[in-house]
Amino acid sequence: MRLSIPSGPSTFGIGPGRPYADLNSVFHSFFNDLSTPRGPRQADFRANLSVQDDAFLLKAELPGVKREAIELSVLDDVLTLSGSFGSTESDEAECGSTCELRSGPFRREFRLAGPVDVAAVSATHVDGILNVRLPKAASAMAQRIEVQGEG
Repeated sequence: MRLSIPSGPSTFGIGPGRPYADLNSVFHSFFNDLSTPRGPRQADFRANLSVQDDAFLLKAELPGVKREAIELSVLDDVLTLSGSFGSTESDEAECGSTCELRSGPFRREFRLAGPVDVAAVSATHVDGILNVRLPKAASAMAQRIEVQGEG
């Protein structure tokens, strides 16, 4: 049997006539789903981290995760978000031949672009969306400096 792989840049990527567009997602799903003895998986949820003049904002999708199962911590300029996707042994036993629901622990670290006022950090969890507001420390915010001199 001879395997022929089309050549040229137009055969790979996303779009019509590109049969290998989903190949990357197949490999990503396969390797992302492997369970390792090292501990919590790193990228089991999606998140956006944005920077405003006075704060960092994190928005994370955590469907099915209870508020009590979410842990947040800030050390230096790193925000750590960890927790556990809820799943019971009976859910896993009823799984059958296809198991796609997330279960088990997760952990992810976000490097912030400066120090945070840890005492003023706030977080809300509504409808599976976690919003975290991390105010910048006063030393990290831009301050206006008056220029002295003549003319």
